[in-house]
Amino acid sequence: MKFNIKLLSLIALVALISCTSKKQEGVLVSDESIWSIARTVSSFSYLHNRTDTLVADPATNGSHGNFVRIRFNQKAISAMNDSLSGLSKTFFPNGSLILKEIYDQSGGSLLEYAVMYKSPEAANSGSGWIWVEFNPNGIVEYSGIRKGDQCISCHARGNNADLVQTFLYH
Repeated sequence: MKFNIKLLSLIALVALISCTSKKQEGVLVSDESIWSIARTVSSFSYLHNRTDTLVADPATNGSHGNFVRIRFNQKAISAMNDSLSGLSKTFFPNGSLILKEIYDQSGGSLLEYAVMYKSPEAANSGSGWIWVEFNPNGIVEYSGIRKGDQCISCHARGNNADLVQTFLYH
């Protein structure tokens, strides 16, 4: 009798553990949280350590506009080379944030922010990243709840660096 109870308890425990996934359902990183992190400009560094506007490669067809500035938080920088022109590691660490500022022309008006936040455990991540786009006032234009459904197919093409295409085009 004691053996059956122990066996049933073990089976129940195994079933409970197998139903628990690394990606906890219900744990969402909100668009507002991403916006808050993205607005902390002082802790960011720009691609190639340059703050001027970059012209997008024509091969991208202006996916995120023709004129951009791209910045990385300290977590992302920890995986990059000294010139901030590529990855020195295979993947960006969890908590990395990459923000692309999109402009209408060089030195022109800011149109949009496109943000990638590395959080594979979040319920709203798509391929390990949360994908959000904001207008300049912080109003969400593309929500992270969509799990990058319109982003991942392009970002997964070619020789991407952990789904980041920036290093190929700028």
